[in-house]
Amino acid sequence: MDTTSYTSATGFFVLPRMSFRNKRDKLLFYDFVDRANYRDNGEIKRGQFPTSVAQLVEETGWKEKMIRGSLDNLKKQGRIQIQTFKDKKRGMIITIVNYNEFQSLDFYTKKGELKGDIKGELEGELEPPEKPVIPTDEGTSKEGEGELEGNIKGELKGDSLTTDITTDKQQDKHKKDLCEQIAKNEDVETFVDSQMRINPISTLPRKLFIEYFNTIRLTRKTGRIATSKAQKIWDKLYSYWQNPKIAKTPDGRAAIILYALTVHIMKHDDIQEDYTYGIIRRTTEHEARQKMLKMMNKSGGVNLGITSSLDSERAEYHKKRRTL
Repeated sequence: MDTTSYTSATGFFVLPRMSFRNKRDKLLFYDFVDRANYRDNGEIKRGQFPTSVAQLVEETGWKEKMIRGSLDNLKKQGRIQIQTFKDKKRGMIITIVNYNEFQSLDFYTKKGELKGDIKGELEGELEPPEKPVIPTDEGTSKEGEGELEGNIKGELKGDSLTTDITTDKQQDKHKKDLCEQIAKNEDVETFVDSQMRINPISTLPRKLFIEYFNTIRLTRKTGRIATSKAQKIWDKLYSYWQNPKIAKTPDGRAAIILYALTVHIMKHDDIQEDYTYGIIRRTTEHEARQKMLKMMNKSGGVNLGITSSLDSERAEYHKKRRTL
């Protein structure tokens, strides 16, 4: 099999090391940097490229709500600027803020990121791999070059990105209301509710996550966990749910996560979150479903998506833990 077309490189671009709200924002931003024009070309300037929400939905497989939410986050963080075409059917132009600085090696040498020898080897390689793109009057062009594809021409699902989605605003407000520390059950419930609105993990039940994050919180000596740390744990679980290497289907991955969280809650509630990650990585979908069924039969039922702890000898112990 000839893999030349997949492995040969014609140049490179520089990706800055940054922090993002979640993996989706990060992946979108890095894709945007990749697609941005290296040189001015017509109305599309250096650091810009044309696209549309509909195109991003089609390319990523993510829901329109998720795409708009990530674009809104990147705007608020000052990563990108968005300008709609006069003809809204042509979509929008995304501008990478500070693109020139990101692609200049001097920007990193001043920060001590690159040494002189490396800089000398890399300079001159920062050339555009192909001719920069220009949007056509019809709004169609080559796939992967940032232009609108023919099959989505004139089919934008919304007028423009300047129309904010109310639910995204509510999510941002809810996120700002979170405490810095999760110290009690009410804090856990607030945190879980916010995450299920922003990055829901399949249709797994709310009480499963509340029980799990209470368990993780109580593995700390203080009985507290930083909200930022809890966010990283949720993002990790979310990344597993999206990873086809874990299982072929989303339902299969959800079954594995359900099993991992349940086992952790019921049998290893004194161990921190890395144990959960190990279960997820080592368990197949078939094993997860089989073992979960055995746990359900042994405990005599299911309590809102997790094996009931009320029927176990540790019921009182769990009850006390949840009130801490």
